[in-house]
Amino acid sequence: MIPATQIITSVHNPRIKWYARLHKRRVRASEGLCWAETRRCVAMALASPCRVLEVVVSMAASEEARTLAEQAATAGYPVLFVADTCFRKVSALRHSDGIAAIVEVHIHQDLPPSDEQPVIVTWQLQDPGNLGSIVRSATAMGCRRIVTVEPSVDALHPLCIRATAGTLFLSKIWQLDAAEARAWLAAQSPRVAVLSARGTISLQCAAATPPQILLVGNEARGVPDDVTTGMHSVAIPMAPEVESLNVNAAAAIALYTLWGSRLPRTSPQDQ
Repeated sequence: MIPATQIITSVHNPRIKWYARLHKRRVRASEGLCWAETRRCVAMALASPCRVLEVVVSMAASEEARTLAEQAATAGYPVLFVADTCFRKVSALRHSDGIAAIVEVHIHQDLPPSDEQPVIVTWQLQDPGNLGSIVRSATAMGCRRIVTVEPSVDALHPLCIRATAGTLFLSKIWQLDAAEARAWLAAQSPRVAVLSARGTISLQCAAATPPQILLVGNEARGVPDDVTTGMHSVAIPMAPEVESLNVNAAAAIALYTLWGSRLPRTSPQDQ
């Protein structure tokens, strides 16, 4: 194991205070950095094109987390050890495995390219778990472009990153305000499918000629009616006594049906 020769033991240490500040959205936005916690998220960050500034390890970290830290150190990444009290001070999780990374992630503020690559647009989602789960499903289904429409939960929220299982680091994220999103979606409307419980086209029918853009709405309000003008309105067939699905479950079904089912099948030996 790598020697823990220098251990941060004070919660008042400037490094610990910096980690804590990264839990604030305005700090993440200004610095372009995020706190990625759990072994899986750290491993994905290390394997991604994103820049990892440092890996932070609790002295009470699990053996698997310490092994990952050793691999990161061998690869040349800075690894900092902190006392368990310090790690718990900055941890975003109730139960953590004791490892995190500071990762540089660029959130795009311009408009996504108008090409044939699939895009999912989330309209003003408020729950980090929902957004993170959708990012994870989208990435798994071959959609690496995610657009969030403000006001929205931050894609770099620690709980959102955890819900992505680190797949956010393989994706490109755009952040648009509502006016920008309305104008861009209106220009792209023939290529957009909006997912709605009141949709007039079944998801299976929409899959015959898949859209390039999938639009999913806010947890409580969905997508405003005036935004969806000219778009295909798509519904998931459900039993008559069921009104709707959670937004991340609905998005996962739509992502697979529209795009994921077309991915080439691979066996475990091919991966």
